[in-house]
Amino acid sequence: MFETHQERQAREEREEQERVLNENIQYAAFFDALQEIFGNAQELVPGDFEDTEVQTSKFNNILENGKLKNLQKKIAAHQGKPLIGLYAMIMQKKEVTQGDNPLPAPHGGKSAWGRALGALRAAPGAIVEGSRSLNSGIVDLLSGGQENSIDNQRSEALNLLNFPEYYVYIFSNIGDNTPPPTLLEERNTPLDPGQSRGNRIIGRNFTNLEAYQEAIVTSKAMRDEEDIAPGSIVRISYESPDTKSKVIINEVVENDPQFVELVLRSLGAKSALTAETACATDSTFRNTQHPTGDPIGTLSDVLTKTNIGGNNTIAYPFKENAEVNLVVILHGTSPYPRNAGGRTGQEIILSIVKEFDITSTMFLIPRGTDLGIFQWSAIEQAIDDLTNQGITISSKRLAAWSNGAYGFVNSIEGAGLSYWDRGVFLADPTPSPRSIWGTDFTKVPSGVYMEYNPANWGSQQLRDDFPSMVEKITSTGGQAILKEESHSAILKSILNKLNT
Repeated sequence: MFETHQERQAREEREEQERVLNENIQYAAFFDALQEIFGNAQELVPGDFEDTEVQTSKFNNILENGKLKNLQKKIAAHQGKPLIGLYAMIMQKKEVTQGDNPLPAPHGGKSAWGRALGALRAAPGAIVEGSRSLNSGIVDLLSGGQENSIDNQRSEALNLLNFPEYYVYIFSNIGDNTPPPTLLEERNTPLDPGQSRGNRIIGRNFTNLEAYQEAIVTSKAMRDEEDIAPGSIVRISYESPDTKSKVIINEVVENDPQFVELVLRSLGAKSALTAETACATDSTFRNTQHPTGDPIGTLSDVLTKTNIGGNNTIAYPFKENAEVNLVVILHGTSPYPRNAGGRTGQEIILSIVKEFDITSTMFLIPRGTDLGIFQWSAIEQAIDDLTNQGITISSKRLAAWSNGAYGFVNSIEGAGLSYWDRGVFLADPTPSPRSIWGTDFTKVPSGVYMEYNPANWGSQQLRDDFPSMVEKITSTGGQAILKEESHSAILKSILNKLNT
């Protein structure tokens, strides 16, 4: 009852964070159970299963272990039957297009239907005079003559051969290149920090889809049904077991809406938990290593060293002749008038890192322009000055906040990505592809780790650019973590992860 408003708000935020963490742990356990059940599905034998251990938490009603038991029985029912198959989870339908061509896109392979589709797409003039190929025969048959065109009616008929394709996660195929899928959840941002409880999921996005196998539906009965929802469990087999060239979806095992929502929520929770420890261990999606070492010193014997390199760069914590893991952190537009007392980006970053325990990390904080633009030559000059002052640099990491993305790109282009031997990081960066990242985000480096919140950006255009940036990052071996925190809170999160 004696709490101030600020103390009460801080306590409520801590309690909410604990609640969300506990909830995510409970949800994540559901997908772990699915992995255990379906990963060894072929080893199951008919019969009853033991009751799943009863959850003691208040999330008992969410996990609904009965659903898992029912699924186990469905799997067991198939055992002993002449069915060859594995189990997979539907991730996302693959939209197959071929320009304006009304014919279904080719699926390749040497199966009969694959050859037929290829033949039917013979281009005009492809039939060589005096030669009667398979292509020419099929075109003649369908067109009623030697015309090299197919009318709309016949095109519509051919569309019946358009087999739907889905990205799938095969439970038994878990490995370094195919880990459990990462599902990023976008949530609405509460207007009042104290009202975060009950925020809603407003969007979901699987990352790195191309790393997973594609499966097709050939069964007419299944093609006549609606699309298979993401999160559904299906039974699959390979068209060619020897080469595993094509995956066929044979049966939908479970697609109940409540069940698939639980599956997706579980994956989202696992991804959120992974994000909390993302910089604690190496990731298969990221070329990032995390240095460790002895502390530089203690609070009493380290300095805030200014004017490093003669260009107003700051180093903290600084101690002569120390061996350090160097982090170069680039600020954005300065000064920051809102919620920052008019401080510069340098001042904000320095105030944050001074709150941390002293480790083996030295933060190098260059002074950029008011627009957050840095030249690599100035940063290099500051790094060289450190070594001239007796500092031994064991590793180098590059990070940027906000509009510091300008300098981020310049530093990677100037030094080369390999120079930053322990990774590159982005804290809620501007996603502008035109002025910074290049067309189609071609300047986004591989293996980057990013935390971001589109709601922190006032421009709708910038908010709309984030999905493309996220896709680029995840497709090139990086990781993009959607956060709900403020612009400066995301900066602090990144800096804290780098303080190793």
